[in-house]
Amino acid sequence: MRLPYDKYDTLEVGNPLVFHDDGSVECQPDVTFKQASKLFNNTKTKLISNGFNSTPCVVDPLSTFCTTAYKTIPQAVKQCNIVGMQFDYEWNGGVFGTCNVNPTKITNFTLMLNYIQRSVGGNFTVSADVGNCIFQITPWVDAAIFRQNSNLLINTMSYHTPMFCTIDLWKHDAHVITKLWKINASQVRLGFGLFSKNHGNYGSLVDNCSHKTKCHCNGYPYVTDTMAYEIYSFARSQGFRGIFPWAASYDSYNRSILSFIQT
Repeated sequence: MRLPYDKYDTLEVGNPLVFHDDGSVECQPDVTFKQASKLFNNTKTKLISNGFNSTPCVVDPLSTFCTTAYKTIPQAVKQCNIVGMQFDYEWNGGVFGTCNVNPTKITNFTLMLNYIQRSVGGNFTVSADVGNCIFQITPWVDAAIFRQNSNLLINTMSYHTPMFCTIDLWKHDAHVITKLWKINASQVRLGFGLFSKNHGNYGSLVDNCSHKTKCHCNGYPYVTDTMAYEIYSFARSQGFRGIFPWAASYDSYNRSILSFIQT
């Protein structure tokens, strides 16, 4: 028995691309990506790649390193048959746990995303993983640039511990991204964690759960199938692009969370 990965629209699997020190990018897939490519060939599930080290482009999105990346990415993603690229740049280093962001860095980072998407063109998507800083004042991307390019996407790292069995924290994140950051809901995917902090992943929990409530297994809080469906229903009703788990491989072989979500 295997996990129902073919139920996903897109998956990040393995490492299809090699990122060189000069900024150039090549299609040199590892074994895991090759296996996934063969498995999902002629299915609805398409593959995306992780992004490269964004730091040089946050400093200067038109540096030689970055422009070299923009020039070489189109051929690389075409050769690897990749439909998108995902960047997990989390703005660490601020004071007292806040994010180390400022308007210039945010604009530069978003310009980099936009340059990549424009260089490939078409429906190729470029996404940024985002979270909420303590005060949530400063967004992680430039909304004005996002509004001009519908193929730029947001993935919320909403990996909350649901202590009170509600999806209020996900609704809060949705409000922050769409109302305060002013990103269109159609460009946002809401994430949820397939794990219980310090108590294992979703698969190990549900496969060995003797006492289950709406958001607890043997007393440990986690996102249950019921809550995942509620997050999905909320996202769909509000016009969000979709939802995603972190990580798909944490699912249960016997009781996959996807079987409780309409796909």
